[in-house]
Amino acid sequence: MQNKENLLNHFKKTHVILFLFGILGSLLNFILPIVMTRTLNMSDLGVYKTFFTLLITIPFLTLAGGHFGYLYHSRGNYSGTESVADSFMTNYILMLVQSGTVGFAYILYFNIWGTISNLEAQTEWIMVVIGIISIPSSFYSEVSIVNNKVFKGGALYFLFDALKVITLVAFSYYHSIQMALVAFFILCCSSFVFSFLFSWKSYFRKARFIKKQAVEILHYSIPLSLSSLLFFGIEKFDQLVLLKVLDLNEFVLLSVGCFFFPPVMILENALQKRLIPLISFDYISKNLAQLSENLRWYIDRMSLLIIPVVIFSFIYGEDIITFLFGERFYISSQYFKVFVFSYLIYLIPNDLIQKSISKNRQVLLINLFVFTLYSVTLLLYSQMISEFNPITFIYLSIIFRGSGRLITYCLGLKHLSGRMIKTIPFGSIFSYLLLAFVSSLTVLKLDEIFSLHLIIKGFIFSILAWGSAILFTTKCLSRR
Repeated sequence: MQNKENLLNHFKKTHVILFLFGILGSLLNFILPIVMTRTLNMSDLGVYKTFFTLLITIPFLTLAGGHFGYLYHSRGNYSGTESVADSFMTNYILMLVQSGTVGFAYILYFNIWGTISNLEAQTEWIMVVIGIISIPSSFYSEVSIVNNKVFKGGALYFLFDALKVITLVAFSYYHSIQMALVAFFILCCSSFVFSFLFSWKSYFRKARFIKKQAVEILHYSIPLSLSSLLFFGIEKFDQLVLLKVLDLNEFVLLSVGCFFFPPVMILENALQKRLIPLISFDYISKNLAQLSENLRWYIDRMSLLIIPVVIFSFIYGEDIITFLFGERFYISSQYFKVFVFSYLIYLIPNDLIQKSISKNRQVLLINLFVFTLYSVTLLLYSQMISEFNPITFIYLSIIFRGSGRLITYCLGLKHLSGRMIKTIPFGSIFSYLLLAFVSSLTVLKLDEIFSLHLIIKGFIFSILAWGSAILFTTKCLSRR
């Protein structure tokens, strides 16, 4: 019981540390596309956007990402140090086998049909290798977090992000985008070797591959990985279709407009890493009241960040896009002002409950159903409509993604015998909306008088909206 209490106390702090490191990493990744759009010509920028749009699909195809979910789910349920090491070793070997299988499948495809994209063969090979080693390369960082070494795990992720940004920016500026991708390939291979060597030193030397545990890991992670693949398809399938429909210049303009505010995803990941073990523990303990409170707290924290961001971004969409990417991307702002409403989807906890109570197969079936409808709809639209409008793709994406998350969350609540209305912090959401609107109106009035720069407007809005919200939350807590 003492171990359980220590685990809970640890995860109460985990999301803050991970979120702070994530913010630092996101600042670097935030700078990367800005620099690239200002230094590369449209042709090279098309290569860059195509490369990374396709690259992020490969880790999902390996079906290995769900193994990290198993590490968090099973944390604290081992009988001894040796069983922990055995689980880590078994988990890692499964990652390598699954990733290698995708690599082997690509080799067969390449030898029979050639490249799968409009990239050069060498660039495509670099992309595939980076993709298949990306999940095993993250193993040591994730295990560090699982083992309560949250600072180390977060710092390693931040270090890789820093080196990635420096490498891509420096080589693309002083040489070419092709040389930058080669240097990035070397960096990723070095990260893979680093992760393996330190994992071997810390966990693998006396560990064994346990077949029985491998079955248990696959039983938990494969439905989760398949669900994640389908969920990724729901999130990104529109861009994959648009790569085929639009020319590279048009695709670059659209992808710049579909600009995602990184802290939203970072906060979601950090909060879920905190809540998965807590919800799992409360579910086993049948503490249903605390489960509802945790979910309400989750939505409250996400609302605090997302609602002001959406309102400010919609009002100043043109200013944001031109300030970040330059005047030649002004047309991208029309996409951005629609895409920004997709941030609101992240207020829905999605499959958080199912991850916590091992109901991943349910999520798989939901995502399969939604993805099938979504993909068929997009393909039919792209083939049958003569006057093609990319904005329609964004609307369809928001509708299907939001529907998939909502269905998943509602069915997850059924397992907890909970009601959705009890998990929604109506008071907080209304307060954040009100504060954001008042802050926006204040900034608009000041801008009419002083013609403020976007940075000044953003700073004033942040102080008014988030500062007031934090003060409001602090006073409410003190009254309790």
